[in-house]
Amino acid sequence: REVASLYPAVARVMLTGQADKALVVEALNNGLVHRFLEKPCDPLDLKLAVHSAHQAQVEARTLAVGSTRWMSELGVDCALPR
Repeated sequence: REVASLYPAVARVMLTGQADKALVVEALNNGLVHRFLEKPCDPLDLKLAVHSAHQAQVEARTLAVGSTRWMSELGVDCALPR
C-alpha cells in the first residue's frame, strides 16, 4: 500500500518467495499490484509480467491524456498526475 500511495502512476509487479495468499488476493483485488509471481519464477514469465504492466500503464496514460484534452476543450481545468 505504501508504494501505491507514494507512486500511484507506477505499475507494480510482486515477486516473492514467501507469499501470504490472503495478502496477495487483497493486493490484486484492490489494484495495488498488476501481476503477482512466486519464486522460483521463470525469467520469461517475469519479462512478460513487466511488459504487460508497462502496456497497461501506456494505455491508461493514453486514455488520461485523451480525457484531459476533451475536458480542456469543454473548458474544465484538470491536470494529470505525474
